[in-house]
Amino acid sequence: MHRRGLSKGDIAITFGGLGLAFACAAFPWYVFYNQEQFGVQEMRFSGNMTPGGVASMDESQPIAAEPMTPDDFPIMELDLFTTASAVVDAPRPVVVDQPFPKPAAVPYRIVHIANGRAMIEDEGGYFVVQPGSTLPDATRAMSIEQRDGEWVLVNSNGGVVSAR
Repeated sequence: MHRRGLSKGDIAITFGGLGLAFACAAFPWYVFYNQEQFGVQEMRFSGNMTPGGVASMDESQPIAAEPMTPDDFPIMELDLFTTASAVVDAPRPVVVDQPFPKPAAVPYRIVHIANGRAMIEDEGGYFVVQPGSTLPDATRAMSIEQRDGEWVLVNSNGGVVSAR
C-alpha cells in the first residue's frame, strides 16, 4: 500500500530551500547595517613598503638607474624596406574628366493613374503611391501630372516616368 505524505528527503529539501530563502532575504539587510565592512575602504599610506605591503624592493637594486647608452640597447633585425613616403614638392597628378555611367533604367513601371495616385509595379509586387511616397528606386514621388496628353510621375531626381 502506498503511504501518502512527505518523505524525509522532501522535508529536508523544503527546509533547506526555506533556509536559503531566509538567508537571501536577510543578507542585504546585514550589508546595509554593517556598511563599514562592505563599503569602499580608504587607502592609507604609511611610507614604508614592507613585504606584506603593496610592493617590496630588494635593497641591492638602486632607486634610480643610470642612463642607457646606445650600446645597452639590443640589436634588432629591422626590415628597412620603405613602405611609404611623404614628398612635399611632388607634382599633383592630372585629373582627367571621366564620364559617369548612365543612370539605370527605372526599376518599376506605372500600371495605372487615377485620383492623384499611381499604381506601380516592380519585382516585389504592386504599390499605390502618391506625391511624397518613397519609390522603389529610393527617390520620392514629387508629382503626378498630365503632360502632352499622357500621365507621368515625376520623382525627386527630376526623372519622369510615363504611364505607357
